[in-house]
Amino acid sequence: MSLRQFLSSLALGLAITTAGAADAQATIESNSPEARIVGMWHMYVSVGSCTDPNAPPNQFFALNTFHAGGTLSDTNSFPPTARGPGQGVWSYNHRTRQFVAHMNFMRFVNGAFDGLQDATTTIPLGNNPRFLHGTIHAYMRNVDGSVRAELCGTVDGERVGVDYQPL
Repeated sequence: MSLRQFLSSLALGLAITTAGAADAQATIESNSPEARIVGMWHMYVSVGSCTDPNAPPNQFFALNTFHAGGTLSDTNSFPPTARGPGQGVWSYNHRTRQFVAHMNFMRFVNGAFDGLQDATTTIPLGNNPRFLHGTIHAYMRNVDGSVRAELCGTVDGERVGVDYQPL
């Protein structure tokens, strides 16, 4: 590849990247329902057995970031040797007026890989864009992919802004 071709390719790449960034920024700034979830959220999660309502739930804090374009990243208060960060995707259903997020993360026992967890969170579009409340349905999977447990629960979130001050 000649220097001229390389520089043309670089310029084209920068133009595409800049256009993509502008599209993402437009999505964030719009008043569309999808833009209401984009950003960082402090989450309080409570999940437990779907079949045994008397079993004590697991409760923890998480920091979720809903990225423009539909991806999701998560970190939480579990020690790194117990649960890794989560990665996922989210979408908005205009018919039901709900966000749906699908997330996966690795589980560990004594620092050794012990399977994945698939979690689906359903979040209705609320009136206050600073808070959210949703339900969780998850499958804890063994290393071979078989289901070890089915979990159900809730999530409550508060948006983290540049000027964030907890209530």
